[in-house]
Amino acid sequence: MKNIIARLENNNADIIGMTDSLHFSLHLQSYFLYCKKAVINSQEFIQFFSKVEVLEFKMAIIRKYEVGFSQSFGHRFKLSAVYSLENILNQIHYDDKELDRCDYLLMEALPY
Repeated sequence: MKNIIARLENNNADIIGMTDSLHFSLHLQSYFLYCKKAVINSQEFIQFFSKVEVLEFKMAIIRKYEVGFSQSFGHRFKLSAVYSLENILNQIHYDDKELDRCDYLLMEALPY
């Protein structure tokens, strides 16, 4: 855990997530977000969380709060994902057959 925290603290971004997603639009996934002190002390942070309300549907929560968080804070703060989708895809070397296997693994074997 110390290695992860050191990696987060040494990242030049203000808000770091473990992963990002293209679902709806590019955003940090909310299961793990690391916000540096400047973010937490900002008026935007306080306002964002003071307006959070209980929503009934998962997709509504994702759109309003997960995607909304990245959209709201991405204008002022630098966002980054430790394991960004772009970096992962850039590391994959494949031909058409391998692409099919990769898609299958992403859909069936890897956790969401």
